[in-house]
Amino acid sequence: MKTVVIIGGGFAGLAAAARLRRAGDGVEVILIDRRPTHQFLPLLPDLVGRDLDPSLLCYPLARAAAQTRCRLVQATVHAVDIAARRVLTDGDAIAFDYLLLASGVESDFYGQTQVRERACEFRAAEDAARLRARLPAGQAATVVVAGGGYTGVEVATHVVRAGRRAGLRHRVVLVDPAPAICNALPDPFRRYIAANLLAMGIETRLGTTVADATHDSVTLAGGETFAPAALVWTAGVRTADFVHALPGSKTRQGRLEADPNLQFADACFAAGDVCAVVRGRQPLRMGVQAAISQGACAGDNIRRAIAGKPLRPYRPWDPGYLVPMANGRACGRVLGVPVYGRVATWLHYAMCLVRLRGTGCRATVLRVLLAGTPRR
Repeated sequence: MKTVVIIGGGFAGLAAAARLRRAGDGVEVILIDRRPTHQFLPLLPDLVGRDLDPSLLCYPLARAAAQTRCRLVQATVHAVDIAARRVLTDGDAIAFDYLLLASGVESDFYGQTQVRERACEFRAAEDAARLRARLPAGQAATVVVAGGGYTGVEVATHVVRAGRRAGLRHRVVLVDPAPAICNALPDPFRRYIAANLLAMGIETRLGTTVADATHDSVTLAGGETFAPAALVWTAGVRTADFVHALPGSKTRQGRLEADPNLQFADACFAAGDVCAVVRGRQPLRMGVQAAISQGACAGDNIRRAIAGKPLRPYRPWDPGYLVPMANGRACGRVLGVPVYGRVATWLHYAMCLVRLRGTGCRATVLRVLLAGTPRR
């Protein structure tokens, strides 16, 4: 009997588990995750601005494990001992013959302990629900969103939408150290996003960072202070401490630089956001499609390794990206073609519905999306 341990029940981990289901009765698959649910992160911003029940985005891992014939262990991983082939958790140590790291990433506060204590993270459904509950109460006249990437833009626009639905007008400020919002995108997309943020009344502060935060104020590096204010953190990600502690080459964020077969050590594989697949000088961008395809490839390669067959290299395929905003505007590139406006918005939601787990959840989410067209 061979034991395969998968750390992480996200898109990559579940894709691998589905492939490993075909490995036969001689293989035991153990899925470890500290959460009881698989969370559908692409729709988290919509929890803030729409009447979505957070439970719709939380699929029970126990059900997913049963469907893929895994044994689920709900635990927090503290360390991985590659030499001894053991995963150390806050419960029992778990031995493995093969390992797949699919543990994703977490918020990076860059050593700012007080900011971490005061900020609202945006990595889980409960984070989005907490922010949504706070807005109608008028507890924050200003909402500062740290991080001007895809997620920061989505969150900022949904905060505006939530306020307007409640009859409130929050001041929303998007902060990023780069010279432009979504700075990594091509210039036409950056300009489209900037124009839409301006139309929605969202302010930007570029070339600066959040320096401090209290329970009711946020101060930027240049000294500008917002009060009363709430801070939402989407400014950066890193891998978990136990991943940073592993041997081998990693990116600045701690992502493991795996070989072409997604292997980073003997019998150890990585997939999803924790894995940096380097092409040229840069790792490929993180995303749902990459996580799913890497998880499937890693699962297949573990099956092949168990069977004594040669491993197959991961062949990335990127269908594109979209940046949806809460007023029905979006932009991005799909299959190499630039798309804008409501067409881009509905392409985003169509892909979300395809990937969302649970037929009933899909139907309910679709009803919410069709309930009304967002207004600028």
